[in-house]
Amino acid sequence: MEQEQKFSLKEELLKRYQIIDAKLSLQRLMISFIFLVIGVVFYKYAINYNFLILISLLIVSISFFFNFLIIKEGVVIDLEKNIITIPGGGVVANKISDFFTLRYIFQHFIRFTFAIAEIRLMSMQNTIKPYSQHSKYYLTFNGDFGTVVLKFLTKGKRDELYSLMTVINKMGEPILINS
Repeated sequence: MEQEQKFSLKEELLKRYQIIDAKLSLQRLMISFIFLVIGVVFYKYAINYNFLILISLLIVSISFFFNFLIIKEGVVIDLEKNIITIPGGGVVANKISDFFTLRYIFQHFIRFTFAIAEIRLMSMQNTIKPYSQHSKYYLTFNGDFGTVVLKFLTKGKRDELYSLMTVINKMGEPILINS
C-alpha cells in the first residue's frame, strides 16, 4: 500500500513542474515594503506638504506587492493539460496598437497560459553589467502566441527551465556524459 502511494505521488510530480526564482520574488517583496515604509514615514512627518506624493508612494507599493503575488508562483508546467503558465511582464508587443491595450499595460499583474506545443523556438541571453554583481538572465519563447521574455535573477533557474522545456518539447537531444 505504501509503495503504491509513493508511486502515485511520483507519477503526480512528473505531471506538474513549478520553477520559482525566489531571488526575484524576494526583490519585488522588498521593493514593495520599502515604498510602503517611505509612504508611512512621509505620512507621519510631511502630510501637510503634499498629499499627492503620499498617494503615489502607496500606489507604487501596492503595485509592486501585486507583482510579487504574480511572480511568487513562478513558471508552472502542467504536462497533463500540456500548458505552461508564466508570470506577466515579458510579453512583447507584436504591433503598435498592442502598446495601448489594457492587457499589455497591466501585464505585470496577470499570468499568461499557452500550450507547450505552440513553442517553436527558445533562446537564452545574459545581461552582465561591468563592475557590478547584478546580472539578469533571460529566456525567450517564440511561438504561435508571439514572443515572451522571462527574466531570472539566478542563472540556475533559467537553465533549469530551459532544460526542462527542451526535454518536454523534444527540441534537442539529451546530452550523454561518460557514455
